[in-house]
Amino acid sequence: MANFSELVPEEKHRVLISCIMGLAHSTGTSGFPNSLHTLGYEVDILEWDEVLNSKGKEVSPDIVLTDKNSNHSLVVECKTSKLKKDQIERYNDVKKEDLIDWGISTTNPRQLTHDITLVASYENGGTFLATLRQWGCTFPTLQIGLVKIEKIANEFSRAELNEIFPLTIRLDQAPQYLYPVGRESPDHIIMDQILQGLLSKLYANENEEFEIALKDIIIDIFPHWEAMGTGIREKVIKNFQRVME
Repeated sequence: MANFSELVPEEKHRVLISCIMGLAHSTGTSGFPNSLHTLGYEVDILEWDEVLNSKGKEVSPDIVLTDKNSNHSLVVECKTSKLKKDQIERYNDVKKEDLIDWGISTTNPRQLTHDITLVASYENGGTFLATLRQWGCTFPTLQIGLVKIEKIANEFSRAELNEIFPLTIRLDQAPQYLYPVGRESPDHIIMDQILQGLLSKLYANENEEFEIALKDIIIDIFPHWEAMGTGIREKVIKNFQRVME
């Protein structure tokens, strides 16, 4: 069986993000359950530029998922490299008021709680655990493997989250279409998405002439475009334009 790096030779970070997004997607599959969606979680933030914690320090969560009815958010950091002590400290200083300042809304913001959640591939899970112990980090940590997502350290503050893991998955069925292009996507990935977007437009307008702007294609292929940060949107548009030149 292929390992994580063989199955995902490029863009491991984007694939980890896609996996977590898949768990909160409205439609699950046999290869990828939507257990977080079942609990009520939806994507609020996707790769925003730096936001501030309670001490005015910058943090850059990859995803924020929120169950608005239970007033609970998951502030998710996907790691393909070593976790640093100062990063842990900055996330430790994220408070309820910070999430509200970021624009997170729930049925009762005064009751809003959250868990900083770390996500790693199983290939660096051992290193991750050692780092967590070294720095005394108490964040719940998920490990994504080829056939399983499991909680490898610490508890979520919401009991239902602890109960759903481990989850059986198929990594080769990770819903990458939820986040089809990232900051560092290679040109062939970008071109594939452009062609798919054009074909979709042609099919939808097969009986009439039409004009289409590249930006409209980009927006159509990103299901969570509105949740994406300004910086990543600008980067994606710039890369698409470069590939089309």
